[in-house]
Amino acid sequence: MTTRSQLIEIVENGAVLDINIEEHTVRAYVVISAPDVDAVADIVPEERFEHAGDIHVMAVAHPDDAAAIVGDALFNVSPDDTVVFLCHDAGTKDAVLHEFLGADGLKKLLN
Repeated sequence: MTTRSQLIEIVENGAVLDINIEEHTVRAYVVISAPDVDAVADIVPEERFEHAGDIHVMAVAHPDDAAAIVGDALFNVSPDDTVVFLCHDAGTKDAVLHEFLGADGLKKLLN
């Protein structure tokens, strides 16, 4: 599976990305947050809930979990879906962002 990621916006405690997977795009929100599905309403704009795709919520507890959880999430999405990664702390958020942006992209984001 070929993916390309583009930073769309930096938000409080995280970032918004468009993830191009082969021929379709999904929106990803990567934020520091408790693993609380109710928090998603405060993270994802209302128009994404009205959008045609589904919303997937993934809790990421540790940086070492990032690769597996990102892989699972991307395997299960459909075109126009939204994926929200609720990360335990800054290190975990950065590990998820690294999966999408690589080391150079993460460095640019952090500077």
